[in-house]
Amino acid sequence: MSLAAWVATSPLRGLNALIVPRRSRSPLPRFTLSIGNIALGGRAKTPLVAEVCSALRSVGLRPAILSRGYGGRRSNGTRVLVGQGGSPAWAATVAVDSIPGGATAAARWGDEAAWLAATLPGVPVGVDPDRIRGARTVLQSHPTDVFVLDDGFQTACGRDLDVVVTAPQDRFGAATREGWGALERADLVLELGRDLHREPGMLRWIDGRPAEPEPATVVAGVGDPRSVEAAAAAAGIEVVGRRRLRDHGQYRGAWPRGTVLVTEKDALGWAADRGEPWTLVLGMSLRGGDRAAEQIVSQLPADLRRRRS
Repeated sequence: MSLAAWVATSPLRGLNALIVPRRSRSPLPRFTLSIGNIALGGRAKTPLVAEVCSALRSVGLRPAILSRGYGGRRSNGTRVLVGQGGSPAWAATVAVDSIPGGATAAARWGDEAAWLAATLPGVPVGVDPDRIRGARTVLQSHPTDVFVLDDGFQTACGRDLDVVVTAPQDRFGAATREGWGALERADLVLELGRDLHREPGMLRWIDGRPAEPEPATVVAGVGDPRSVEAAAAAAGIEVVGRRRLRDHGQYRGAWPRGTVLVTEKDALGWAADRGEPWTLVLGMSLRGGDRAAEQIVSQLPADLRRRRS
């Protein structure tokens, strides 16, 4: 049976998944797992990273996230982001190298890294294209049991557990970084579908007030802008216009008339800085993400889970 057929037809604990034996140990100084993909974005890997970190904490383990900070400005060395709590995420305080700052950390260190820090208060996010250097820097000030790589499938850094999230269209090579055969390198493959999918969450104005659905122009700088438009429609929002940006892109043109809708990541990355009051922010939840995270954590060595339980 082909790999594609396995992924499509082999449910594991209710999820489409395939486990492949791993070959080597990670060079990082702690157990390392990666959440990655073969696509150019839009596979919900970053929300799954958040779910995995929550699951690790629930069993007493101390996770730290390693991100390359894609979309931010390049800098020398590692920056460690730690959320200080607060809601909504785009207004939360994010300390950078122990110096309290604001959500503007997204512009400098990457919107995904800042979103993870804001969403997971207390979990350090090491931002550095060199994941090994980032890991060593994090360990200097943050006791860590497990490193979680956000988007680590194509990095040179080794991993103990490689998780890849796919979508049905990846089988046909649509907008992918690697061909379908690259999944042979993965330990666990999860496919977005009925049991694992994104759905709309809370709808708020950019100042944090709860909001009701109303017609809006969707402005989205994510890997799959159409998924945001579909989520908006599912939330009861009439999509009257759209501005599709590149992934991690910033909107720099004239502001659309009327109400504009953005994602939490874009709100944290650029929309909050614009200060446009008629901006709706649509949260996104990952249905089945908690079960997927439990499945991933169950693959950790038993002695590691016992050590912190």
